[in-house]
Amino acid sequence: MNFRRPAPETGQLSGPLTGSARVALLSGLPQWQQRLAGAAACTVPGLLIRLVGGPVPYPLQLIGYGAAVVAAAFILAWACEAAW
Repeated sequence: MNFRRPAPETGQLSGPLTGSARVALLSGLPQWQQRLAGAAACTVPGLLIRLVGGPVPYPLQLIGYGAAVVAAAFILAWACEAAW
């Protein structure tokens, strides 16, 4: 199935961002937003492990949950610093 639709003005296909488009998207952000996006992305494996519900080996759970907890701690610390 192809869910891409032609873009209204250019006639090109619009769909999920490719690798170079993601880099271009993040490079246009201020540095603090890039860091925040990176920390938020580190929480995703922990969320996916939790939501999969299937048997995930314990070492992968350890790495995924550990990265998610550390990333969440950084996000909270940055939020506290910004509120200061």
